[in-house]
Amino acid sequence: MAEKSETDLKTSINTDLADNNAGNISARDVRQNMYDIVDSIVPIVQSGINDSNPFSCNITVGDGSEGCGLLTVTSGVVFPDGTQTSYFPGLGSIEHSGLAGLTTGDPHTQYVHTDGSRSITGNMGLEGWVSESGTTNQGIKFDDDNGLIKIGNLSNKPTTVRFDRDSSTMDSAKGAARAWMRWTASDGVSGSGITVQSAFNIHTLRRTSPGKFQITFPSGTFSDNYYVPVGNSNGRGDGDSAEDFSINTVGMVTTSGNDAPTLRGMTYLVINTSDQYVNSAVNTLVVYGNGTGTTSTSGTNITIIDDLGVS
Repeated sequence: MAEKSETDLKTSINTDLADNNAGNISARDVRQNMYDIVDSIVPIVQSGINDSNPFSCNITVGDGSEGCGLLTVTSGVVFPDGTQTSYFPGLGSIEHSGLAGLTTGDPHTQYVHTDGSRSITGNMGLEGWVSESGTTNQGIKFDDDNGLIKIGNLSNKPTTVRFDRDSSTMDSAKGAARAWMRWTASDGVSGSGITVQSAFNIHTLRRTSPGKFQITFPSGTFSDNYYVPVGNSNGRGDGDSAEDFSINTVGMVTTSGNDAPTLRGMTYLVINTSDQYVNSAVNTLVVYGNGTGTTSTSGTNITIIDDLGVS
């Protein structure tokens, strides 16, 4: 038994196992060549296989459960696009800072930089509460497909908007007028009738007789009839001098009835100093109140002191 090269093995086989019919090949000749082949397999494989594409199928390496089956590479693995000399640590072990090309060009266009170097240029979906801590019911939240923006109220601690300009704050929109209007009214014969110069949340302005108006709001503007209207009327128009004015008295009724439909309307009455209903050149109206769906706090948390002692 001897370790031989591939060439020596072929020479020995050709010499000892030549083609003949004389019976000159002994069992020992066959056995010896087979021993030599067994002794030479590993050295030949270790020396490298240089023939092009020597394997016609995949190579399977054992699982190593018996202490073998591992493929050991001491120099590297050559791929068509380069040589790998270090092992792959696995997806869960790759450090982001170890990746190549992190600072070349702008490889992460889907991210917004914390230093403000890239602006958001397209639409952005955002769910959940947005605040410094990300706490539920604190900060703001984009709530549904209708564009509703919620301002949080964490444990009755309302999120407050503060203006750096003057340090003023706002934690509710109840202080904003729900409706307002400015209009002129002539007698409708010699003048131009009714003209609305500006308005917000007004559905209908109807004059039922001189100095008497019915105002209707869009459905859902107020949740009840306890809204607060503020009105003023001046008999002189904008073209008069600042010193000239003819003040009128405005009376308003916000309860339901034929002249003020439930939840949607009110009457606006104008009389002069002679208690006559008159058409006035300048009429203004501002209305505050709870909108539909607003949590009502009317009359609550108010200290009432009645020195008359009326029960």
